[in-house]
Formats: sequence, structure tokens, C-alpha cells
Amino acid sequence: GGTVTVRKPPPFASESPPEFSVCRLQPRAPLVEFLERHPRHTQAFLPLGGRPYVVVLAAPTADGEPPPPEHWRAFRFDGGLGLQLHRDTWHEFPY
Repeated sequence: GGTVTVRKPPPFASESPPEFSVCRLQPRAPLVEFLERHPRHTQAFLPLGGRPYVVVLAAPTADGEPPPPEHWRAFRFDGGLGLQLHRDTWHEFPY
């Protein structure tokens, strides 16, 4: 009846049992301290409070080493959308 919109995310992939964590973000300086990646599973960030957030991302690298800063991109989300990362996507924890 038009009251529910259903969207299916990309398939979740994991080589071990999936894990679900609930995290509360605290304000912090907009500095990238490190980038990480997950070669064995996808990862999703789903905002629960509806507040905007920023995620720094970079494409996977062939050698598994973090990419140089000029390859990083910051994306701002309005808090109404989640984000699912492909395996090996370099990222900092959301701000």
C-alpha cells in the first residue's frame, strides 16, 4: 500500500560468523589516524541516531599497503543512509 519501501543491500560476505557491533561515535578532530581494510568480509555502517557522519574511504590496493593520502576521499552522509563497504576498501572509522 505504499507505506513501506524495501531496499536490499548488496550481499554481505564473510569467511567467519558475522558480527554485529553497536558503536557510539564521540566528537573528535577530523584527522585520519589510520586506514584499515577487511579482506575477509564486507562491513556496514548503519546510523541509529539520524545524525550526519563523514567516512574517509580509499579503493583497494594491489599490494595491500595503504594508499597515499591523495587517493583518499571523504564522504558526508546525512544520517538517514547507511553504507556498506566492499571487501578490502580502505577506511577510517566514521566521524
